[in-house]
Amino acid sequence: MLVWKGDEAGYTKGRKNYYLYYRCTEHTNYNLAGYKLHDTIEEVLKGLSFSTHQVQFVKETAKALLIEPQKLKKEQHQNKIRKLHELNEKIFKLEERLMNNEIESSTYQTWFQKYKEEKAMLEYSLNGSQPSKVRNEDELIDRILPNLTNLYEIYQKGNITQKHTLMRGVFKDNLVWGDDMFRTAFIDPTFSNNILKVKQKRLLFNEQPFKVLGLSPVSTQYRSQTGYIFQRPF
Repeated sequence: MLVWKGDEAGYTKGRKNYYLYYRCTEHTNYNLAGYKLHDTIEEVLKGLSFSTHQVQFVKETAKALLIEPQKLKKEQHQNKIRKLHELNEKIFKLEERLMNNEIESSTYQTWFQKYKEEKAMLEYSLNGSQPSKVRNEDELIDRILPNLTNLYEIYQKGNITQKHTLMRGVFKDNLVWGDDMFRTAFIDPTFSNNILKVKQKRLLFNEQPFKVLGLSPVSTQYRSQTGYIFQRPF
């Protein structure tokens, strides 16, 4: 097995056309046809893609998980509205006391400035915390999640940065190529039910069993920061 880096790519000229290839950085006499890697990546991503019933399960779960956060957000929003109403009442009474000569002008100015600042902060907070309707969230889920049935299509539509982000999110570590298949030490547990399908087709081998963790490794500071393809000697 050899070490391959995605930036060690080039084109070689045939009789009529140019052909993409990848060159091993440790074994420079060994080249791999670019179409081979690209075609295999296509099949791997398609194989890991969610089935229709898997997408349906994720959709139902996501909608259920949205209920409590939306409920809490709505309660917080209503609480801020109540506080704003109370603050307007205080300002009205303050002005009323000034008109009735119950307080000095300096006292009025002190409290009015205080209430004014509190009101401005509340209004600013309210403008940024408008509770979205659950229906809108549901529509977003229904529109976006079905795309998971074809990861390769998502990959194809992305720019180079988005493609690297997708590959790091799914595999975390750099992919390894050898024996005409990819290997990886990590696949996001989300795709654990689909790994057997690509393994049976000799497209991808997961070198480590899945572990149940309290935090998804993909979201930690230790995840891979590169998007290259590697092969390492056994």
